[in-house]
Amino acid sequence: MFARDKEIRGVDINMPLYHIIPPISSSSHDVQLDFDAKTKTIYWTDNLQKEIRCSGLSNVSSDVIIDVSVLGQPSGLAVDWISRLLYISSNDSLLVSSLKGEYLSFLMKGTGTELSSLALNPEEGKLFWIQRQNSAWSVVKAQGDDGIKTLRVYDADLQQGSNPCVTHGGCSHLCLPISKTAHVCKCADGFLASGHNGSQCAGHDPFLMYSVDSEIAGLNLEKNSSNMVLMPPSGVSSATSLDFHAEKGYIYWADNEQGRISRVRRDGTNREVVIQGVESGIEGLAVDWIAGNLYWTNSKLNLIMVAHLNGSSQMVIATGNAPSAIAVHPSKGLIFWSSRSPSSSPSNLQQNVTKFSLSYGIIRAHMDGTDQSTIHNSTAADISIDYEVRHRLA
Repeated sequence: MFARDKEIRGVDINMPLYHIIPPISSSSHDVQLDFDAKTKTIYWTDNLQKEIRCSGLSNVSSDVIIDVSVLGQPSGLAVDWISRLLYISSNDSLLVSSLKGEYLSFLMKGTGTELSSLALNPEEGKLFWIQRQNSAWSVVKAQGDDGIKTLRVYDADLQQGSNPCVTHGGCSHLCLPISKTAHVCKCADGFLASGHNGSQCAGHDPFLMYSVDSEIAGLNLEKNSSNMVLMPPSGVSSATSLDFHAEKGYIYWADNEQGRISRVRRDGTNREVVIQGVESGIEGLAVDWIAGNLYWTNSKLNLIMVAHLNGSSQMVIATGNAPSAIAVHPSKGLIFWSSRSPSSSPSNLQQNVTKFSLSYGIIRAHMDGTDQSTIHNSTAADISIDYEVRHRLA
C-alpha cells in the first residue's frame, strides 16, 4: 500500500502493475497509513481536512471516524490489531481510541515536541515514534516515483499473536497492553476509573460545562481545581448554546456558524447532527429530559421551536421579539425565554403558531407555547432554573 498525489493505492508486491485495491481519493498529500487485516480495513490520516478516515479494501468511498481539527494536524497512525485500538499523533500530543473512533483519550498532551511516524509491537505492548528534534530519520526511496509519501506492506500473516487485551481485558473503555501478560485499563478523558483495577469508567458528576468560541469544555466544580473533565468535541465553529441529557449521556450544542444543532455522548461516541440547515441566530437551547424534546430560539427569525431529541418533528411553538435565552421546567410543563427588542414576526409561519405580541422581558408559557405572560420587564443574557427551590435565575 502507498499514498501518492492525493491517492491511496495497493499493488501486488510480485506484480506491481496489478492493482489489488481500487484507488482511494484523499484530499491531502501527507498521508499516514495502516491497516487491520481482520476486518480488511485501511486507516489513514488526512492532513488537509484534519481527519482520520477508513475504508474497506474493495470500497472507493471512505468514512470519517475521528475529526482532529481541534487538536491540529494528524502526524502519525498505528493500528493495534490485537487490542482493537487506534493510536494517533497530532502535533505534540499522543492519543488512543477504539478502531471506530470511540473513547478518544490523551496518552500524552502538550509535550512541546512534535511527534510523528507511529509504530507498535502489540504483543510486547510497546509503541514507538519519531520526535522532531531527533536527527535520525529512516528514508525509503522508491525508484522512479518521487511522489510517494508513505508505504506499508499489507500482509495478514504479519498480524498474528496475542496479548491480554485480545478479549478487552474486562475494561469498560480502553484496554492497553504493557507486556505479553499484563495490561492496564484506561478511561476516556472526562471519566473516572472505578471498580477492580480501575476497569470501570464513570463520568464526572456534577461538572461545569461551557463554550468559548470554537471549544466546548468541562471543568471540575471542586474549589481551586482546573482539571478538565470533558473531551472537547472537535469541529466546533461557534457554540452559542449548550445543554445536556444526563440519562442518555448526551451533550447538545448549537453551532451558529455551521447552522446546525449537534449532539455527542460524553465519551465522544455517537456524534451526529440532529438539526441542520438552520439560519444563523440560534441563541438558546434547552433539553426536556422527561418528554424527550429539544427547544431552541432563533433571534434572527424571531422563533421559538421544538423537535424530538433526534431532530425529527420540528415545529414552531411561538414567535418572539428577538428571543435569546431559554430554559424549561418539564415537571411543571413550563418554558421560559428572554426577548430583547421588538421586531416584526415572519409572515410564513405555521397556522398553529401562538402569536406573540408581548413587550421585551422574560416570558413564561406552557411548553406548547400557550398561556404566555411576562414575569420580568428586563432582558436577560441567560436563564437558569433552580429546580429544588423553584426559583428562576436570570
